[in-house]
Amino acid sequence: MDKRDIGGDSFWSVDDLTPPMGKKKRMTEKAIVYDAKEMPVDKKVQNTEKPSFSYTTAVHPKRGGLLASFEKKGMLVEQVRISSWPTPYSFFEQFRINGIQFFNTCFGEAEFEPFFSFMPQYFQLNGKQLRYYLYWRDHFRKGILLRPDYSYVLLYIYEVLNLPDLLPPIEGARQLALLWACCRKDYPRLDRYLSEWLADYCLIHQVSLPTKHLMPFYGEILHKTSLKEFYIDALDTENEGGKKAYYRAILEMSSTYQFRQSKAITPQNRLLFEKHIPGAVTKLLGVLLSEEDVMPESEPKRISRDSYAGAVCSYSQKRMIDLVVHPLTLRGDLSALVTDAVRYSENCLRRGLKLRAGFQTARLTPAMKAVLDEYFAWHFPSASVEKRVEERNYDEKYDGKRGFSDDEALAIEHASRKVAQRLGAVYEEEAEGAQVPQQTAAEAVKSESALPSDTLPREELKAVLTGGYQALCDLAARRGVLPETLVEKINAYTTDLYGDILLEPSANGYSVIEDYIEELPKI
Repeated sequence: MDKRDIGGDSFWSVDDLTPPMGKKKRMTEKAIVYDAKEMPVDKKVQNTEKPSFSYTTAVHPKRGGLLASFEKKGMLVEQVRISSWPTPYSFFEQFRINGIQFFNTCFGEAEFEPFFSFMPQYFQLNGKQLRYYLYWRDHFRKGILLRPDYSYVLLYIYEVLNLPDLLPPIEGARQLALLWACCRKDYPRLDRYLSEWLADYCLIHQVSLPTKHLMPFYGEILHKTSLKEFYIDALDTENEGGKKAYYRAILEMSSTYQFRQSKAITPQNRLLFEKHIPGAVTKLLGVLLSEEDVMPESEPKRISRDSYAGAVCSYSQKRMIDLVVHPLTLRGDLSALVTDAVRYSENCLRRGLKLRAGFQTARLTPAMKAVLDEYFAWHFPSASVEKRVEERNYDEKYDGKRGFSDDEALAIEHASRKVAQRLGAVYEEEAEGAQVPQQTAAEAVKSESALPSDTLPREELKAVLTGGYQALCDLAARRGVLPETLVEKINAYTTDLYGDILLEPSANGYSVIEDYIEELPKI
């Protein structure tokens, strides 16, 4: 019979009923150490060369201590401070040890072996997977990209981030950018990760951003990274120079039309699109925008970020990055104008390539178009001549339908000459008494309203965006017009802008076409 105190606290304790247990043995990091010598590797293809480094971890820097502080050359990033990570940890140290062990190891030919892990590490690889990874890595280092799984790509990225003492950071940044450019279409998630990690890597090791590999998707980077100022300054100091980098950033961040996805692009003409459309638009922005439009905010902003967030990173390589930046703010009314400038530039380029050019650009004034025409007349003289020939052929084609005979045209010409002779003296006196200044295309743009907004239905679009058709009806009532009048105004604007209407009839009056719901906030 149970002698415990029935009703007392000891009655409810199960300690006396369970056998005694010893202390649980904790799994140590040594339990998952991968010894490269014990791997089942074919001796014929195994690399027997001894590495020139010891299998020891790097000395940890002083906890939370300042490692570097420097001023940036760019206009947006003013100061950078690099500090060691304040809280020590050890759960990724084994990754660095394994990385050192396998850094110089390579194999002969290996068959593809699938591999998946959310945070891939060496100890997760079996023999076949390790062979293929080292085989794939060896080829990538030589400039040959074999078939990778996403986890193999992440594993190599982690390797570069954790071994700057074995792989020089200049080469590491180049390899990260090249791998990003090669694999981003197959693995779009790389944009979110590498846009942050590559910036951290370049700042920590004070190396330049390899913009050569990033330019084809530079605009997408600016939309996804949290450190836009770094990428804009990197383009300024390395590639463009002056304010062109900021004009380029405005182009990439403001245009709703992605010219890189144009149907007219082929492998043969892609470089022309990459060079001349941004070149023409940045020239227009340089004329159009004043000094205040492109200057960053005077009040600096302080940013603190932990490096390599979300990546496998040993404590010896983890850093705290503090930056002082001047945010670059964009004018809200630039989007439609820049979009039309991109489309008009593509029209000019298509004409030079003898392709059909049919984009509507209602936002651009004649003076703005003249600036873009000047650019393409300089770089594509044949396209400029062809444009004038097309215009002359157009006039001849349609003017000929008026029914004038040659005799009638000759009589009109003679009559015009007589009138010109009578007024000639007057014109000559005016010409001698006043000199008409010649205005360049750039001066013409500056002399007129830079950003025409009389056709932009701001209030109407805002009403549709915030309250739908009912809000548009309320706005029409306040103005004393029919709702259909405002609907027609909006549709006329979007037809000029995109070649299609925005609002269509529905059971509740009018609604936004489903294909353009996501585009509405950008208009």
